[in-house]
Amino acid sequence: MTSLIPFGTGIKELPSSIGYLINLEELLLRDCRNLTYLPCSIYELQNLKSVCLYECPKLVGFPNETLNTIWRFLG
Repeated sequence: MTSLIPFGTGIKELPSSIGYLINLEELLLRDCRNLTYLPCSIYELQNLKSVCLYECPKLVGFPNETLNTIWRFLG
């Protein structure tokens, strides 16, 4: 699986097991109005190139992680 596009779901958080989707390149979260939490395991997705968060009003922010991990994730 290279893309995960949950659209309009009632999920409150992504499971930490998302980190096992090692081939994931694209994560599009659209109209997930109850989503409040993203797990730290998203930083383990080394092939992730695109994250789109649209109409997720309850999402407070990205999980805390060390600065080095964030730069590796974005780099």
